[in-house]
Amino acid sequence: MSQNSLDSFNEENKVNKELSKKPINSEEDSLKNVNIKEEGNKKGDKESINEYQKIPELSNIISNSKEIVKERNIGIDLLRIIAMYMIVILHILGQGGILSNSKKFSLSFYLAWLLETFAYCSVNVFGLISGYVMINSNVNQYKIILLWLNVFYYSTIITLMFKYIPYFSKLYQVTTHYLIISIFFPTISRIYWYFSAYFGMYFFIPYLNKLIHSLNQKEMKNLCLTIIILFTILDFLAPGKFDPFSITSGYTTIWLISLYIIGAYLKLYPIQLSKKKILLFYIISIIFPWIFLLKFLNEFVSKYKYNADLFIQFNSPFILLNAIMLVTIFSEFKIKKNKFLQKFIGILGLQSFNVYLIHTNPLVFVSYSNSFKHLANKNPFIMDLLVLVYALGIFFSCIIIDQIRFNLFKILKVHLIPNKIKNIIHKYIIRK
Repeated sequence: MSQNSLDSFNEENKVNKELSKKPINSEEDSLKNVNIKEEGNKKGDKESINEYQKIPELSNIISNSKEIVKERNIGIDLLRIIAMYMIVILHILGQGGILSNSKKFSLSFYLAWLLETFAYCSVNVFGLISGYVMINSNVNQYKIILLWLNVFYYSTIITLMFKYIPYFSKLYQVTTHYLIISIFFPTISRIYWYFSAYFGMYFFIPYLNKLIHSLNQKEMKNLCLTIIILFTILDFLAPGKFDPFSITSGYTTIWLISLYIIGAYLKLYPIQLSKKKILLFYIISIIFPWIFLLKFLNEFVSKYKYNADLFIQFNSPFILLNAIMLVTIFSEFKIKKNKFLQKFIGILGLQSFNVYLIHTNPLVFVSYSNSFKHLANKNPFIMDLLVLVYALGIFFSCIIIDQIRFNLFKILKVHLIPNKIKNIIHKYIIRK
């Protein structure tokens, strides 16, 4: 790791101190506060409690590196990185053309879909982590501006490159209309669908937290079960292309809110299962939906007018279970006495969201359409291995590219913008 990266990392650590109104207490104090709240619920006490401020899941702001061991769950940080790596794998398999060019029901077909099933929980993981790390937060709604500025930066830079640089403009012709939409309205135009859905959810987080803390464990469990039954099981059982609750396979704000609530439950009331059982459920959640791609089961599903893809989509019961097990496993993961590794994980976690912004920009996405389809003709095991290697290369290439934005934002002190906007709004709008 370069000294420049560590300096950038330590500089970025100052952001949370400048934006946060309250100091971060110890994890032990946080747990005590949660216990106080639970006791208050039992007595009918609806009084809110003070919770230490944690970091928004996608805010790209991390706590002081010297306090990472005490203040951050390194396992969750590591899972965030792995989940983004999984997203890159999904896009190589799908947009890259491997799935569509694998001979149906061949060994290549099965191994490609096995890898797809393994990685498909990644989006759900991010949604669950949001609830897991933010349930005890006093959310500063202006922090979303920092995330929006990251989106604005990459949407602008990439669109201008494809508009005016000949090499890129040959790949895709950018119209003036698209130029204006992608630069000035990246959120409402869903240039990045996940950010648009997350943006919609973010402003509900303070109210979600109050709701969740007002419920006892039994009520929270019933709420989570209601979400699972309505939005996963019943949606899963609906024949054909029906979408009874407009979940759109999980590409919506309402699904992210659902994941937030379940993630919060995992934080407040951890799953009490042995590691062997958790691992067993994780394996089952991968193998079971994958099996339904086998020829005879696929034909059975088609015969009764059910869509086989229902087994592998964001709101599938199996994909949700997969993500829940991963969060449970990694929440207990510890790294002791290795500050270098902790800083390295912190740096990757800091920039992992920008891997998404770079490689899933619609113009970039189109440019590598079917670029990996040749892998479908290779030895099936070599194919999967190369997918993992290419995904790793794309991930770290994006991390390196993001160094430009990282240092530019540091020089321009972009992290101060949210507070400046907040002060202006309070001075000239709210007070009036």
